[in-house]
Amino acid sequence: MRVEKNEGLNSPPREIVEEGKKAVRDYLTTIYKEQKLKIKPKYQFEAKLLLIGEGEVGKTSLRKKLENAAAKLPDAKDRTYGVEITPLNFYILQRFKDRLTDLNQDKLHVKCWDFGGQKIYHGTHQIFFNEETCYVFVADKAESALDFHYWFNTIELYAGRNAQVFVVMNQKYGFKEIFPINEYDSIFPFIKDHSNLDLCTEYDESDPQEGQVNRQKNAANIEQIIDLQGRIISKIHDLPFIGKPLSATYVDIRDELNRIDKNFINFSDFIKICTDHGLTISEVETISKYFNRIGAITHFYDDDFLRERVYLNSDWLVKIIYKVLRDETVEKKKGRIDLCDFDHIWKKDELDFEIKHLTAIMDKFGLMYQIPNTQRFIVPEHLPSGKPYSKWEHESKNECLKFRYMFDNYMPEGMMCHLIVALHTYIVNHENVWKLGVNIEYEGNTFAEIVDSKGRFNYFEIKITGVRRKELLDVIRLKFKEITKRFKKLPFEEEVPCNCPKCNNSLNPFYHQYKDIQSHQDEKKKHVYCNIAKELVPINKVLGQIENIKEEEMKEKIGKHKIFISYCSKDRDLRLIFEEALKINLASSKHQFDSIWSDVAINAGDDWNEKIQTALQESTIGILLVSPAFLHSKYCMGEEFSSMLDRRKKEGYKIFPVLLKKCKFTNNEELAKLQFVKTYKSEYGINKAIEKDEIMPFNEIEHMGDSFHLDNYFFKVADEIDKALN
Repeated sequence: MRVEKNEGLNSPPREIVEEGKKAVRDYLTTIYKEQKLKIKPKYQFEAKLLLIGEGEVGKTSLRKKLENAAAKLPDAKDRTYGVEITPLNFYILQRFKDRLTDLNQDKLHVKCWDFGGQKIYHGTHQIFFNEETCYVFVADKAESALDFHYWFNTIELYAGRNAQVFVVMNQKYGFKEIFPINEYDSIFPFIKDHSNLDLCTEYDESDPQEGQVNRQKNAANIEQIIDLQGRIISKIHDLPFIGKPLSATYVDIRDELNRIDKNFINFSDFIKICTDHGLTISEVETISKYFNRIGAITHFYDDDFLRERVYLNSDWLVKIIYKVLRDETVEKKKGRIDLCDFDHIWKKDELDFEIKHLTAIMDKFGLMYQIPNTQRFIVPEHLPSGKPYSKWEHESKNECLKFRYMFDNYMPEGMMCHLIVALHTYIVNHENVWKLGVNIEYEGNTFAEIVDSKGRFNYFEIKITGVRRKELLDVIRLKFKEITKRFKKLPFEEEVPCNCPKCNNSLNPFYHQYKDIQSHQDEKKKHVYCNIAKELVPINKVLGQIENIKEEEMKEKIGKHKIFISYCSKDRDLRLIFEEALKINLASSKHQFDSIWSDVAINAGDDWNEKIQTALQESTIGILLVSPAFLHSKYCMGEEFSSMLDRRKKEGYKIFPVLLKKCKFTNNEELAKLQFVKTYKSEYGINKAIEKDEIMPFNEIEHMGDSFHLDNYFFKVADEIDKALN
């Protein structure tokens, strides 16, 4: 395909390019279709403006002043909790109108994100900060060097050096605080401009003595604020994507989504909107991920469970999440809450049917986790900071492997909380988790204590005892690596304590950098140097059971289970109900599940048999939805079930038969040998002697319309899978 004279082909949006070749191909295909229809591309004049800084420094005041320089200052009770998102509209600068002769837009649309400064929210910055965004950092005290470094490091960490940062020093109460630009612009080159001004324009003009002075002061402040407005607007126009061509189809879909007066829609509705505008199903993935990247929607396309909701109102979603973080019940219960507590927290929002989706989002962001197979939740940010015990119970065991992550001068807020959530399936005793640490267990014979030294030093200390120390360390390292992937820059070192005679019994041993040891090994060296003992130490002695291991091998060790659902197409409706409910219940399992596959994943034009066989071979668990139609299906019984039986004999493949509808499955010898999911009729009020010990078919449970019985059924199915995997 060759298309000329279309700048859109030469410069797809950065967010499209970063999604890979498929996304670029989909985008260019859309542009090609538009050109054939002689539809001109539109131009991108939409951006995010993030107001950040400590609490009560004037961020909300600035947001109001950007709308109206003479606006009244907010009342003290209007303090921002979490984030307030406000749409702002500015006129496109003349330099763009001169260059883009076919421009038919006149407004720059900006979403202004005003962040609460309370520290409890700092750990959520990773959700919202991104590169090529305009940030305005607001402060009111020039001596707050630690705050300056914290916020500038945070921007660099999450957004990289392509951000546009504007510093506003709010000279409150007449104090002429000046931002010391020369101390920071060389260290943080993304600081593009700064302003020192008083955001107040309400000095009393009625006072007989001070009226004239205050009138002049207010006028001068308004003039400065108008100048500040212009400079910030100019910085937003300097963002690299502003004024770039954008697919007209994408803009039209975005406009239609903006007109929907709902906080979220189902994914099926989103697909229909996209296909109505001429996109294929394949292209829906690309536009979903693009809109999610630019903040137009919040959609977790790659998550089988969360994909079913497309959140159109990010402001609403953020506030819903923050309600949990600042709720008095969560604080009073010290971060340990029950499912019923969400009824209170989200009572006014009428979210009875959305609780599992929203709690899963908080898990995904590392803010909360559900204790597997319970209705209990842990919010690490609200847990007590102190250890729940005086001495770790495994401390005295021999062969304790020690490891630590040493950060540079800066450690992001909430790192330990994110790590706790990432590792929560390895927590056995959930009383031994606190805000700055956690105990985890691996395979019942290996134990670890992870502690954040925050408040004294910037490191995580890890101690591991048991028979599979190296494997548990691999798990921790992989989880830590997954967390740090979201950062643009996070200087840290993996370190191993020296165990030479001088360091072995020392409270402050020398720590070798793990990368140096690996480098020595690559160069076939056998010793490393201890700076305390001033001598060479054998590498094998330092490493002990630690070995360099590739990330692919770590992932293979940890593994995620893939589920294959075998069913007859006549039972499609029941399969859909079963699959969706199972996803929800497996989300809180102690095991990890990569996907649940059924033939709905086959697209038009695919080789269906090849797709099924590939998915079947890649799966680690098979679920049989047994019904009369299933038993009479040559493909289900002859291909899928037979293949599962072969793998069961050779490699211990797990098979879970579920009685979907009443049928004589015992007529099949192989099927009759397998233990079906235990759901007996006596559990559902059927106590006739001849029937009570029979398995209750799923369709009869579903037909009862009793949510309690259905919830209990799927809890039992998930529990059976957990037990079998154990």
